[in-house]
Amino acid sequence: MRKFLSICLLSFALLLISGCGGKSDEPKVTVLMYHHFADGERNSVIVNPEQFHEQLSALKEAGYSTITERQLLAFLNEEEVELPEKPLLITIDDGYLSNYEVAYPTLKELGMNAVIYVVSSSRGQTPGYIEHFTWEQAKEMYESGVIDIQSHTHDQHAYVESAKGEKPALSVKLIVDGVEESDEEYRERIYNDLKTSKEEIEANVGNEVFSLTYPYGAFNDTVIEVATELGYRLMYTVKEGVTYAGSDSAKINRINVDGNYTIEELLKKIEQY
Repeated sequence: MRKFLSICLLSFALLLISGCGGKSDEPKVTVLMYHHFADGERNSVIVNPEQFHEQLSALKEAGYSTITERQLLAFLNEEEVELPEKPLLITIDDGYLSNYEVAYPTLKELGMNAVIYVVSSSRGQTPGYIEHFTWEQAKEMYESGVIDIQSHTHDQHAYVESAKGEKPALSVKLIVDGVEESDEEYRERIYNDLKTSKEEIEANVGNEVFSLTYPYGAFNDTVIEVATELGYRLMYTVKEGVTYAGSDSAKINRINVDGNYTIEELLKKIEQY
């Protein structure tokens, strides 16, 4: 029993040390993660439109200013880059129509910017129950200077059957008709998907695609290797935390904005690091 208590106390102490380390005065970038905006239900991926406006307004009042991914990349590479006192990168996953109808005009009104990571095969479609915006709308947002469009894969935003059970498609070898993909087949699938995503976005939007958010936050060394080979230089997880100069650009932390957070809770969540 005494040994068990010692282990618990040691674990707690390590957590405290870790938490304190995150509150240093070292320059850092906060990356927020959003998904969908809608009235009614609020949960970990749905934020009320009015609430979104209030959150961004509160962040501005608290001294946060949005930056671009180019600035983040330079910061991570420890290059000379001019950043505001409280740099903030807003990321929005999936590419739902609400991003165009709610997030885009709100950001534009408040003089802020964001990056939307799209599942390129879903443009203008409704693969689940939420409609996605079109390529034309993506191009409009990009050309406004308010929004950049980047990758959330072409067609790997799904759970699939694998030897480990149902897992995110990007990070496991598929089992088809009882046969598991070989290492070569798996790598080829990931390569083709990320290549297609990059090419389709660039062809339809007219920008350079160099960043990726991992669907469900799932990735492995093969995904990182392939993405890097294809020219992706920023890759985001769903692990909570902030980003410091020199942090791994293939494992960028983000803070998910839950639709149930009050303004005070959101600011506390951000400022704990």
